[in-house]
Amino acid sequence: MVWEIQGVMTGGLDLVENHGKSLDETVGRLRNNIKRISQKRPDINEQMTKVALINPILSALGWDLEDPDEVALEYRRKPKDSPVDYALFIQRTPCLFVEAKSLKADVGDYRWIAQTVSYAAVTGVEWCVLTNGDEYRLYNAHAPVDVDDKLFRTVKISDEEQHDFTVSTLELLSKDKIGENRLNMLWKAYFVDFRVKSCLERLFHDQSDSLVRLIKKNTEGLTGGDIRKSLERMDVKIELPVAVATPPGPHPSKPHVAGEKKRIRLMELINSGFLKPPIELEHTYSGQRLTAIIGHDGTVTFDGVQYSSPSRAAGAVKAAVKGPHPTGKRGGYAVDGWLFWKYKDLETGKLEPLDRLRERYIATHKGIVLEPETAKGITYCLTPVRSTREESNQECIRRLVVDNRMYAFSKTTPQKNLKPGDYICFYASGIGVIAHAKVKTSPKLQPSPIVRDTARYPYTFELEEARYYPDDPVIVDANLRRQLDAFRGKNAEKNWGWFVTPTRWITEHDFKLLTR
Repeated sequence: MVWEIQGVMTGGLDLVENHGKSLDETVGRLRNNIKRISQKRPDINEQMTKVALINPILSALGWDLEDPDEVALEYRRKPKDSPVDYALFIQRTPCLFVEAKSLKADVGDYRWIAQTVSYAAVTGVEWCVLTNGDEYRLYNAHAPVDVDDKLFRTVKISDEEQHDFTVSTLELLSKDKIGENRLNMLWKAYFVDFRVKSCLERLFHDQSDSLVRLIKKNTEGLTGGDIRKSLERMDVKIELPVAVATPPGPHPSKPHVAGEKKRIRLMELINSGFLKPPIELEHTYSGQRLTAIIGHDGTVTFDGVQYSSPSRAAGAVKAAVKGPHPTGKRGGYAVDGWLFWKYKDLETGKLEPLDRLRERYIATHKGIVLEPETAKGITYCLTPVRSTREESNQECIRRLVVDNRMYAFSKTTPQKNLKPGDYICFYASGIGVIAHAKVKTSPKLQPSPIVRDTARYPYTFELEEARYYPDDPVIVDANLRRQLDAFRGKNAEKNWGWFVTPTRWITEHDFKLLTR
């Protein structure tokens, strides 16, 4: 017999039978119950969550919870395995796992996701669900992608605005739909569409040579330069059908600033009035001060030649100073022009990276509010410290950062534009992050006798508010890496040395996770 919460009574839960009710009606009733439970029984445990919130959904989906050949509770494939809360069978073959947590649990926790998906994969069950009775997350355990990308859909019963989408999504878990293989058909369409969408967005964003050639082949009288300029002016958006991708309305996740920045072009800044050409850009490269001009058409002119983006102009600078790319690579050097070029801030009179202008535009025109310190222009970086024959990396960090409140960079370290108020953390190679400090002065070409190798590390700067925790280092393990912005879209399990090999800029979010 299946029960659901109808009300909360003094001393216990008031339960009523749930027989043969439609999914739509059940979802509506459970939405009210979830609100009631959250107010009166916030400490509801996992077992009661299953009885009160999850069982009614499974029953409404046509699963017979009283038939052990159809629904196995606390299922183990082998006696030594950790059990999964529900294993749903069709013709005595497990076809869907449901892992339950308590109502207040965060089912977005990577540990639970990995555990549920991994167990489904090793037991040969393609689809699994992780739920707290309110939020349902549907995963394809067999998809040949990283765990995070195995997520097909997520819905919340408590979200009344998404009621229809929630019902239609949960309906895919019904006994009938599972039998019809409906989930697999939708997943294939979603997976294919997602990959095609990602490819198209990348082609348009990078102004791919192959895309330019394709357009040129299918148009008359247009040069490659004409096409690149046109692509620069465009704001191409590729949307997937709602039925395959995501629910209508606002996306529940917070906008990601880094991803939004990549979509911003100079013409968008100009058309909005945020940027008023002509604007002079400059960069000192290999001792040479080089300048460029942003024009009214969104192009960047360097040495008399117009380029369709800051990055292409920056690549031309590198080629002019260093010569053509040694591999003969078409398009020359790959350089992030938004970080390469600087402009003079009219309010402060200081040179700022062009990227800073883009961040401010996003904050004021896109409705994405940057973190307070990021909005003020505070930046963060991580620098690796290696042991030498003379001293260990821990001793080096203590001597420079803690005892002398200073540090030094090499001639090639790009973070020499650190400024007072920025923050830096120190990664002891092979150990973890063991210290961080606030930058007091900008790096200057001023060798210090405190630095052992002044020829290699001549750029010194002062620090303040140093913290040192060698006995409690922040270990950059796989669990931590999965939480870092730097690993978005990357494999956090292996080949991660790139993250701690050079000195690198990191986000405020990552800095907080990497420090004590």
